[in-house]
Amino acid sequence: MALDKIIVVSMAKNEADIIESFVRYYMTFVDGMIIVDHNSDDDTGKILGELQSEYPSLIVDQFSSIEYIQAEVMTNLVKVAANELDADWILPFDIDEFLIPRDGADCRSIIGEITEDVISLNWMEHELVDTEHDRDVFLLNRLCNRSKTENAMTKIMVRGSFVRNQDVRLIQGQHGLIVKADNGAEHIVPSPRSLDFILAHFPYRSQGQYMSKNAVGWLTNVMKYSATTISAGGWKKAFDKIYDNDYAIPTIPESQFVGKLYSQNIQLKYTDSRPINVLSRVMKLAEKICDRYAIEKAIDKISPVTIIMPLSLDVDAAVDTIGSLLNQTLQKWELVIIAADDIDEEVKKALLTCDSRISIVGLNDDVTPKGFVKLVSPGRKFIPDCLEREAAALYIHKEFNINLTYSNSSDYPGVDVVADSFSARSGLDIWNAIKDTPYNLTGGVSGMLLRSVPQDLHLSEMIENYKWKEKDILKIILPQNLFLVFPTELL
Repeated sequence: MALDKIIVVSMAKNEADIIESFVRYYMTFVDGMIIVDHNSDDDTGKILGELQSEYPSLIVDQFSSIEYIQAEVMTNLVKVAANELDADWILPFDIDEFLIPRDGADCRSIIGEITEDVISLNWMEHELVDTEHDRDVFLLNRLCNRSKTENAMTKIMVRGSFVRNQDVRLIQGQHGLIVKADNGAEHIVPSPRSLDFILAHFPYRSQGQYMSKNAVGWLTNVMKYSATTISAGGWKKAFDKIYDNDYAIPTIPESQFVGKLYSQNIQLKYTDSRPINVLSRVMKLAEKICDRYAIEKAIDKISPVTIIMPLSLDVDAAVDTIGSLLNQTLQKWELVIIAADDIDEEVKKALLTCDSRISIVGLNDDVTPKGFVKLVSPGRKFIPDCLEREAAALYIHKEFNINLTYSNSSDYPGVDVVADSFSARSGLDIWNAIKDTPYNLTGGVSGMLLRSVPQDLHLSEMIENYKWKEKDILKIILPQNLFLVFPTELL
């Protein structure tokens, strides 16, 4: 009989002090892990990248939303583990939770003997004896205390086959699993409590980590639910204490010394002992919240962006661009495809059925943009927030008529990305630098968003063999405009 395939799924935010311990521990007995880095401001992402080079079965994804939507993300990860990785067992745990077998048994062997589809785990609070030293030591090799009282709340593990055969979602915090019936009714899946494990919970590992976790955690929770929510009440309580200058780490009321939870010594390579700068994390979060507010305010007021794309013989490239547009966070757009009059009717029908915002016109037909304009070549793809950030920047900075993105990001090769910083440049200076050279702009015309199409730019004259005549377009639009430039390299 084949051994069960066990997959851990988790979501991490600012967990640089513990993420390496978490990964190295579970990789001693599971077959793979999926971890989503939820917009961390510390070295969490960097450490995960290093660990991926050691553990090929570690999958890392990024989630850029600011607000805390753990239940949705974790539910999706559970389904990915079940349906795409064919997991037999899925362990949906937080980064500060460690599955510990009782009496020194083997986790994998115990899991293989479970007959239920969903089981509950005793969720036991733990605290480090010394929170100020040995921060670069594997967590379970450090001395700790355990609560004498079992937590009334439990955490769950779920069989992959159950997820594949049911419409499920996790309760916030993975405290239970809900199944949706065909008639829409939902119920919590019964889950007997396992006596073979405890789930050791280490919520606070240092004063800085305690303050950061609750300040940042509560604010991101408020972004989702509002400040009057009943969700994450523990964060709110700690947040208020910190606000009142009470920075002491809460201690377990009744605890017992249990020493080290793992007998084998595991060496950490990427975790350091630097104290956590709470102010920097709160400042970075505040900046992201303000940025989100400014973008949403701008996006609410703009007209749909008009995207114009000539259709070459490479229809698959055009489909790639359409797919990228459908995934944009800004959905206020229309796509005008300029095609030959003798375009194949089946191709035309297929393109038009992709989305109601798509239209097809002839080379000499007039195109009247509704708002900002983007001239795109087939095959061009965009990171999901590209249009949103481009349009917001152009709306807010009314003195500029063009902004320019780039497509040379190492994280997103071949995909247009809007950088976090920009500069103001003269279009005339840029044109003078490239007009007599074979060089083009990084990203080219497709990387631009225009406030409008200049009157002397006739689209039908700017297309040759259903491709944009890039230099001819730049010759018209650059000299008379100011640039809002996002990339660090232009040429």
